[in-house]
Amino acid sequence: MHLVKDLLVPATVIETLYSARRVHFEVDELATNSYVVFRNELNEKQTAFARHLGHGNFLLCGGTYKLGSITTRDSHQSAFADAMLNPEIIVNVALGAAGTGKSSLALSYACEQYLTSKKKIILCKPAVMVGHGKAFGAIPGDFSEKYAPYLASFEIVLKKLLSNKADVYLKQMLDNKDLEFIPLELARGCTYENCTFILDESQNTTWSEMNTLLSRIGEGSKFIALGDLNQIDIRVPARHTGLYTLVNSAPFSGSSICSAVELKTQYRSAICQLATEIHEWVQNENAK
Repeated sequence: MHLVKDLLVPATVIETLYSARRVHFEVDELATNSYVVFRNELNEKQTAFARHLGHGNFLLCGGTYKLGSITTRDSHQSAFADAMLNPEIIVNVALGAAGTGKSSLALSYACEQYLTSKKKIILCKPAVMVGHGKAFGAIPGDFSEKYAPYLASFEIVLKKLLSNKADVYLKQMLDNKDLEFIPLELARGCTYENCTFILDESQNTTWSEMNTLLSRIGEGSKFIALGDLNQIDIRVPARHTGLYTLVNSAPFSGSSICSAVELKTQYRSAICQLATEIHEWVQNENAK
């Protein structure tokens, strides 16, 4: 699991963390660059938010982060933001259902990096139709017409982030090739350097596709994979997807350049929350 973990600890652990910014506390089975909320075992309102550096060593983190116009709204979003903002963590994964803030936070980070460091933004998504598997080649039209439906989710978020001048900014970025949309199926053979590379719907990749894409990420780039393992549209079990293989592998869990966080709280709408709860109920019923 990649949830932010709540841990009850002696008050001295929290006091040391705030005074020295680091503390050692032995915890079983906690991946490198995973996040915890330490709670005073005698007063649970006294807390500290920290990142696991490995081998029981923890670093104090900020409680709330601001990426452009977006402020994180819970500890899971803060963990995702903290990992993205860390230049040493260059493989970032956010798991979670629709409406939990994965795309908004990732795109807001990418826009901020573009504005402050001129890092290009590369957006990628598998061309998959809901419930029907791979579909890119079967849709009529030229390249832009084929891929347009898969880009709509990116464009909606980008226009919201860029506010009233969104159309002007997007056109300028596209014309300058500072913003590119790349189908997963066409990513092979390229090298993506000095960019923020965002792979959305990554649960719809096989390990072969994910491996191929990771091997294309060059120097100065950050790779961000977004996905929901409860919404798989390719015809493979969850454990065989590229996303599952990536985040559950031993090399990923022990790597100082990787981090995975599961976002849990729905912020889109009550209907979106209801759909998630029903989906979880169906899965539990099918598992009986």
